[in-house]
Amino acid sequence: MTAVTINHLELLESDAFHPKTSSLEGVTVTHAQVASPELQRFLYRAVGGDYHWTDKLNWSRTQWLEACQRWELHVLYVSGTMAGYFDLEPQGEAGVEIVYFGLLPDFAGKGLGAHLLSAAVTRARALGAARVHVNTCSLDGVAALRNYEARGFKVYKTEVLEKEVAAVSPSFWATTF
Repeated sequence: MTAVTINHLELLESDAFHPKTSSLEGVTVTHAQVASPELQRFLYRAVGGDYHWTDKLNWSRTQWLEACQRWELHVLYVSGTMAGYFDLEPQGEAGVEIVYFGLLPDFAGKGLGAHLLSAAVTRARALGAARVHVNTCSLDGVAALRNYEARGFKVYKTEVLEKEVAAVSPSFWATTF
């Protein structure tokens, strides 16, 4: 078992939001409006594989389709190449949760995370969210928590859970998980 620290963050006040856009050419974020369980699963594994995102790897197509119907998927592209994504889930009075968020490995470290997070918050606000919330853990990328805080998110709860974590992360290229 491994101790995993989970930070729950929220962004409440509009003036606390510090958006940042990428200076790279050809950066776009597109709302994927057609539910695609295959695309959702691909992004989940491709982005999360290096960070031990395993909870949903055994989901059926039906479970992914049900999630697609609750979540709003947005995909980051750089010059036409898929580079990352975020899923939003409106939660009524509780606001909007950023359910999943991340970059494909080759696009990390280029400032695209700040751009993508800014797009996520902007879209959540457009959906009417007074509160945008997300969580990140000690297994996520080293810049994740820093990016959330730089955009204005504040940690409102921290917990440490004992989780079974494989010695080697089930990366996208792994043949088994």
